[in-house]
Amino acid sequence: MFLRDGGAVSRERAGALSTALRPFGAHADEWRGGSAALVRTTSDRRPAAAGEDGPLVFDGFLRSRGELAAALGLAPDAADRQPDGALFARAWTRWGAAAAARVDGEFAFVAWDGPARTLVAGCSPWTAPPLCFHVNGRRAVVASAPRGVFALGDLPRRLDDERLSNSLGGFYGDPRRTYYRDVRNLLPGEMLTVTPEAHGVRRYHDPAEHVRPARPAGPAAAGHVEEARDLLRRAVRSALRAGDPAVLLSGGLDSTAVAVAALDVLAESPSAAVLLSFTSHPEPGWDGRARKSADERPLVRELAACHPALDARFVDAAGLGFDH
Repeated sequence: MFLRDGGAVSRERAGALSTALRPFGAHADEWRGGSAALVRTTSDRRPAAAGEDGPLVFDGFLRSRGELAAALGLAPDAADRQPDGALFARAWTRWGAAAAARVDGEFAFVAWDGPARTLVAGCSPWTAPPLCFHVNGRRAVVASAPRGVFALGDLPRRLDDERLSNSLGGFYGDPRRTYYRDVRNLLPGEMLTVTPEAHGVRRYHDPAEHVRPARPAGPAAAGHVEEARDLLRRAVRSALRAGDPAVLLSGGLDSTAVAVAALDVLAESPSAAVLLSFTSHPEPGWDGRARKSADERPLVRELAACHPALDARFVDAAGLGFDH
């Protein structure tokens, strides 16, 4: 929270925010500094991150950590000991708001610049943990759920009747609208900046702006195909960070391409792991009218026959809804 009118955030106000966010974790880190406070609740006791310019809270994970560490001048062994939030804080210290576009991952963050009296919140470009906010002339609150925005008790809980009625009919409209009036969502790839005098939301990263057109013909096409394959392997390798990997697998191009790339990466390890995959199939009596390709077991079995390290599992969807 940021008191734009210059008042100091009291312990009671920060505590109210912690209490509102308690369902997201039993452990809370609170930071208060003049007119701002940041609260982070977690299920463990990992400390919140901080950059050299001020406190920062981070939720999510980073990919391509090795490339990020090299850009930050960190040795690989030192980077391996850094949690994602600490790496992002280092990037924020180095690049400021430009850090959000330079790192790769799925994350949300809130940062406070004390000398400039500026609150900045952002979400990663593709998908991100949720952030919502309310800003008025006196203060701004950013939280991972509306209950955090309402924690101070000075904003009436009023349903957005139009949003609610539209969603009941399957018309969701503007994704920035929440089910409450005056509470807005921050979308992936957007950044909120709040100062005492002004506030605004901007889209800081549009993936379409970074797509290079390539329509090669003849021998040049092979080089572009190999480059694309290498980029896919690098992306998948950065996501295989720990534990036993698994993939939700259909018969489509996207998940099968990811699965095959993951198998290639896993095969590089001396103790090559098996890749688990999970594919749901329709219940008996399904008439096939909803989607002609809904039963994708034959396609997955063909893929598994080509890749012995793929352990394909099939999940019976009998009695389950599409969104189970």
